[in-house]
Amino acid sequence: MPICLASARGHTEVVKLLLNDSRVNPATRDNYPINLVAAQGRTDIVTLLLADSRVNSAAQNDHPIRLATVCGNTEIIKLFLADSRVNPATQSNDPILSASVCGHTEIVKLLLPDSRVNPATQKNRPIQSASMRGHDEIVKLLLADSRVNPAAGNNCAIRQASKKTKQSSEIIIGRPSGESHWIQ
Repeated sequence: MPICLASARGHTEVVKLLLNDSRVNPATRDNYPINLVAAQGRTDIVTLLLADSRVNSAAQNDHPIRLATVCGNTEIIKLFLADSRVNPATQSNDPILSASVCGHTEIVKLLLPDSRVNPATQKNRPIQSASMRGHDEIVKLLLADSRVNPAAGNNCAIRQASKKTKQSSEIIIGRPSGESHWIQ
């Protein structure tokens, strides 16, 4: 498992050497190396592993992109979005939900333009979760997407926001034009 150890410790040159040796399997332990470096944010090693056809960037239901999302590794997300094997809507749109829950605004910005991603997944849970946690910028991004219904779940987003801060509540109630028609 030298490839796992070298990847985990960020030894890029050692990883390059190992990848050039046909005896080394960079997909060992169900693609553990790419999962590990995606979580750690090691962009250089993720790039090397993605270039190797033996590595499955979509292993374990796209676990690498889900790990990178939770850990807030924006540059890794960019690499995965450029890889056609990766599905950013995996596991019921887990990446957009995780980014909303964790407050990773830049990752939400990267995921929203992808047509495979549904920001209204799980009955509009991303906006509800972002509201509950006071992630105002993410709430604004989600409100700008016509697929999102902030009144879903008996106005769950506004109820959650009102528990958090007045500012969060005002973002959901007032539209950018100043209209207040979202609460039904």
